[in-house]
Amino acid sequence: MHTWRKQYSAGGLLNTVMKINCDTRVELLTILGILIRIVPPRIQRSKSGEIVEVRKGEPVTLDCSASGNPTPNITWARKNDVLPQGEKYFTGSSYPIKQTTRHDSGVYICTANNGVQPPASEQINLKVNYAPEIQVEKNWVHSRENAEAELVCIVNAEPAAEVVVFALGEGGICEVLRN
Repeated sequence: MHTWRKQYSAGGLLNTVMKINCDTRVELLTILGILIRIVPPRIQRSKSGEIVEVRKGEPVTLDCSASGNPTPNITWARKNDVLPQGEKYFTGSSYPIKQTTRHDSGVYICTANNGVQPPASEQINLKVNYAPEIQVEKNWVHSRENAEAELVCIVNAEPAAEVVVFALGEGGICEVLRN
């Protein structure tokens, strides 16, 4: 007896086994199966590089949905940094930040992976707007008369703040520097 196997697929998988006996009798055995179509992941967002703006202290949820077969797993990461709670990765279609700080600003990467290459990824730019925060390097700077003194003042703000430096002199207050 000789056996041949042939597979056909057109929306489904059809296995045909043909057995030929020595007495030239032909038997056809057909087994019907299911064709599973694998599809690489695709993120369903408006466009990569989207900017999400929020005020400091407000909550924000970054969302990412994907299609593919099998269903993709979604992982969040942050470009050149860890996520706000200190983790390197977060798994889930939504990444929540309960109370934003200026340090949460940055590029977040949503990656969809279902084992079918290539994985898909999108970048979302989170911009946290906040009022100016001022730091001085030293509270007191002592200098002798007619000598230079360096005053260091660090101002962080989003959007960028206008910084104006005033000095108190013999003639009263005068503007010294404007950015």
